[in-house]
Amino acid sequence: EKLARQIACLDADPRLGLCYTDTRGVDPTGRELTEQHNPLQVPRDWTDGLGRLLRVNIMAASTVLLRRPALERVGPFDPAFHLAGDWDLWLRIAEEFPIAAVPEVLIDYGWHGGNLSRARAAILEEGIAVQEQALSRIARHPRWSHERALVPARRAARRKLAARCSELGLLLAREGRRADALSWHARSLRLRPLQPRTWSRW
Repeated sequence: EKLARQIACLDADPRLGLCYTDTRGVDPTGRELTEQHNPLQVPRDWTDGLGRLLRVNIMAASTVLLRRPALERVGPFDPAFHLAGDWDLWLRIAEEFPIAAVPEVLIDYGWHGGNLSRARAAILEEGIAVQEQALSRIARHPRWSHERALVPARRAARRKLAARCSELGLLLAREGRRADALSWHARSLRLRPLQPRTWSRW
């Protein structure tokens, strides 16, 4: 059923590079975890889809169905990323192809006590790298660099990037890694020097 719905979505618009679906969070017993559900983000158009992805990874990897030509054009997963490689790939595809969502729950996502929470610092650091690279590519992209409709999303992405740097700094400070923490805090301030909350957290 999942593949059929997604194939129909891709067939309906030959321009699409990928599509994804909604998920349902479940515990190891199969019980639904409504508190773990993030509302599905449904792109209105190509620009909106890319803009949403610039801020945050809006799709679970297990829900994604992509076209082979899209993958051949942008290349495979980047082996440099072990925790955020999916987000990096979706961004590279969304820069070159529109994306779409199938607004149905077609995947159960299993949650347990760990779910990478212990690797939060590493996840943040990779996410920051992915987001920085994407914003850099957008700034040079022949289609997107001068696209006014994307400007608000690019600004929002920079705010989100600053927040990630600040959060990583706080995590490292709690671990006693003050020099590393101050370095990430400084990066956050460079991104948002006029944001009082950024200063007040330190």
